[in-house]
Amino acid sequence: ALPAGELANLLKIENAAQLQALLTHHLINAGVPTSKIQGSKGPITTVAGTPVQIDGTGPTIMVDDASVVGHAVVSNGDIYAIDKVLSAGAAAAPAAPTPAPAPAH
Repeated sequence: ALPAGELANLLKIENAAQLQALLTHHLINAGVPTSKIQGSKGPITTVAGTPVQIDGTGPTIMVDDASVVGHAVVSNGDIYAIDKVLSAGAAAAPAAPTPAPAPAH
């Protein structure tokens, strides 16, 4: 679920680009059958151009921190239902840099 008020904010016409970015962060323009996911782990780029981490090494397939709760094979690919809204900002946020050690005097 989105934070309180976020859906109403995204549905405003002036926020159409933000809504599109959020929705396309949930789409992958490539064939990703379960046979490719099970037993493997790695990033894949979404239609939005942002990465998600797919992890098929455990008992439940994970996409970032969301669990796959359903799967359907359709005529043009696979559909995976997840249990939460993915955050493109969190996935794209770089790790904080590690500060360099202070020079010895």
